[in-house]
Amino acid sequence: MTRSAFDSVHIDPPPSDEQHDLLFSAADLARRIPNLTHLSLIVDGDRTFSIDQTDTDQQQRKQARLAAQGVVGVCLDLHDKLQVARTGALVRLVLETPAGAALAYTIPRRGHLVGFCLRDPHLPAEPSLAVAPEVQEADRALAGLAAEARELFELSDQNPGGFQPIAPSAVLPPPTGSPVITGNAHARLLSICREAIDERLQYVLYLSNDGTAFAVDCFGGLDLPETHGDTSPARLRRVYWGFHTDLDGDLRDLRRLVYPVLGRAARAVVLDVEDGAVITRWLGGGRQVVGVTLVQAYVASVEDRFAELCGRLDEAG
Repeated sequence: MTRSAFDSVHIDPPPSDEQHDLLFSAADLARRIPNLTHLSLIVDGDRTFSIDQTDTDQQQRKQARLAAQGVVGVCLDLHDKLQVARTGALVRLVLETPAGAALAYTIPRRGHLVGFCLRDPHLPAEPSLAVAPEVQEADRALAGLAAEARELFELSDQNPGGFQPIAPSAVLPPPTGSPVITGNAHARLLSICREAIDERLQYVLYLSNDGTAFAVDCFGGLDLPETHGDTSPARLRRVYWGFHTDLDGDLRDLRRLVYPVLGRAARAVVLDVEDGAVITRWLGGGRQVVGVTLVQAYVASVEDRFAELCGRLDEAG
């Protein structure tokens, strides 16, 4: 890697010796992925460094830096609220809008890497619930940078995003028994959700402005890792049934904070924890769908599977 990694992007403040290696890797990542318009390392609420593409102006850089610091504050609040599920720390957050995405990765005891990725406005629009390729590329690249940071700071390896190959020990057998249904649902919507539930996507909650609210899960039929031994299926159902209410305020704050960079029309948010993820997608007509996996190795595949499910629910009305 040459000095050109620094020369091809805008860095503020100038590089310091303490985090030179991480900064150099971040600058090279931004050089390779021009749609990643901003990247910050934030430690204890203070911005350690920021990297912006050279075609952004001073006002855009200022907005992105302020938004990145705001995202970290929301991440800390969400981390605290997620602890009730007993599935570990928040390690990755993705907020997707039609314009792009906010990406945040936690470096334990070291801070957060926060990036903003913008879709190319000259490319054809993706289907309404498909994740833009630019976002997927930036997300995977940032996951790699977070892994490098963990290694640099001698922290244990994790798999935020579930992008690493699945180890045989992490594979769950198909759930036994029939899915459990909570609430009341239209037959067609319920059938779609039941078909999607398996050992990867283990819980789906559907909410609508017309009062429809139901959940489908296979918690009772799973052979979960020992880390979940203190969490009963009944408790998991109670926790995730009320999660959308507990998290709504923070998610509204998140959407408000990134509005200057990404706009306000959020499509989805992924809250990736040490043992799985909680994914929320907003559909037309004020509908909201929440999906859960309790296995981090499945997160990437569940995100795709959940988007397909929400597409079917959207078509079914």
